[in-house]
Parts: sequence; C-alpha cells; structure tokens
Amino acid sequence: MVSIVESASTLLEMTQQTTPLEFQNRDAIYQAEYTLITPEESAAVDYNDQIDLLNQMVENYHQNVFVMLSDQITVDVAGTDQQIPLNLSLFDKVLSFKLDDQDIAIRYELSVFSEVLTVFLNSNFSSTQNISDITGNEIRDAFTLLSNSKLITSLFPIAIEVGAANFDVSLNISTADLYAIDYQAELESLGAVAGTLFDIINGAGIISGDGGVENITVDGDVIRGIFGDLSDSNLMVLLSSSLLIPLIQNPDNNLSLYITVPENLDWANEFIAIGDVLAEVWDSGVTINDLAMAMPMY
Repeated sequence: MVSIVESASTLLEMTQQTTPLEFQNRDAIYQAEYTLITPEESAAVDYNDQIDLLNQMVENYHQNVFVMLSDQITVDVAGTDQQIPLNLSLFDKVLSFKLDDQDIAIRYELSVFSEVLTVFLNSNFSSTQNISDITGNEIRDAFTLLSNSKLITSLFPIAIEVGAANFDVSLNISTADLYAIDYQAELESLGAVAGTLFDIINGAGIISGDGGVENITVDGDVIRGIFGDLSDSNLMVLLSSSLLIPLIQNPDNNLSLYITVPENLDWANEFIAIGDVLAEVWDSGVTINDLAMAMPMY
C-alpha cells in the first residue's frame, strides 16, 4: 500500500502546474467563448502540504527496522529479470487481475507510470511547460520505462486486433503470431525512432514555431538509423504490409498504375533499402526545399 502511495505522490506532484487565468470584459450578456467563472472563483487548490505528508509517511515506512529486514528477502518478478521484496510480491498477488494470461499488478503498473512521469518531472519541460524543452533522450527513456508495463504490452495486440476489425483491415499475420510479438522490444524500438524524429524537428525550430522544414539538418547516417530501427520493428513491418499494400492496390487511386508490389515482399529489407536511398540523396546535397520545388503542383 505504501508503494502505491509513493507512486501516487509522484503523480500528484506532476499535477501541481497552474495556469494563469485571464478575465476578459464581455460586451454582450452571454458569450460562449468566455468563461463564466472569475479568476477568484477558480483558484487552484494547493496540495503541497498533503504531498509533503505523503512523502514523509513513505520515508518513515522505509526507515522502519522491520521493513528494512523484510526488504532483504526478494523474489523474482515473473516474465522479467527484476526482483522485488517479498512483501510487495505478496501484495501484488492479492491486488492484481488477469489480462491475456498475464498477471497485471496494480501497484507495479502505478510504479511504472510514476517512473515515466518522473522523467518529465526532472526535465526542463516540468518548469517551462514548453514541448520544445523536451529532449529526444527523455522520450527514449520514457518509452523504455513504459515498455516494462505488462498492462501496455498486453493491450497492444488486443488494440491492433480490435482496430483491424473495426476498420475492416486484413492483417497479414495469424492471431497466434500477433500475440507472440515481443511488444516490450517494440516499444523500445518505437521510442528510439520517436526520440530521433523529435530531435530533428525540434532542432529545426518547428515545434517552437521559430523555424520550419527548411531548417532541418540531418545526415545520411541518421536517416539510415531511423529506417534501420523501423526494419527491426515487427509491428511497423506488420502495419506496412497490412495498410500500404491495400492502399497501393486500391483501384480508386492511381498508385497501382505506377507501383507494382511483388509477392512476398520483405518489408524489413525494404525499410533498409529505402533508408539507404534517402541517405544517399541527402548526402548528395539535396535539401527539402529542392525536393519541394521538384514536386509537381496541381
């Protein structure tokens, strides 16, 4: 229970950001675009005292001699290389539920999300609230920590299966193979790609609004790295084969007139090949502006 309180205090600290309110004079009796609540009526509640009390309680608990002794007895966490104290293991067995043959421990999931939020609490973004102050490494770290969540990794194949059914998409994979994908590794790969792409567009000033695509600076090795990470992702290969091929072969568009997709195409190798081609083009000195100028206008 104390472990849950410890995670909850981190979540509460994350919500302690306040937004200044501005009251604007209204000429009409009622204008829907303005709030009816005055700044004095909507003052934020200060939870600092409660958070301090929770943190003090957690600290006192960990300093208890009996707790310190029980922490020395550890057990393995099923499906991971982690070990946790015996008392936490017993608590997890009581407060958990089954999902896709996985035991989802509520305490453990809260601790994972707490660690993810801590990454951003310790970043400049926490104080400035500017997305441009987030770094690619922080995004990578967040994805790596999130990949430890059994809840998220268990929901991935379920979400893909439900989404495919709702949008009438035929997946080029069996149900057994879909659920056999290592979604922990997938999240780490997606985090690597997301972190690199974020650094590229953020470095160009696109997120802050101070720049544009013409300010993007990248070299061929970075491009090869991005497509290399995509080729390592079974999830991206699955989505590409399940979504791109029907799009290209759709008779309602003209893509099928120019592109013929061979049978049994190896999408992993295709990602690597596309990355090599784009890297060579980029290293030759061609810029985004050059590509934009070369595109036909309709």
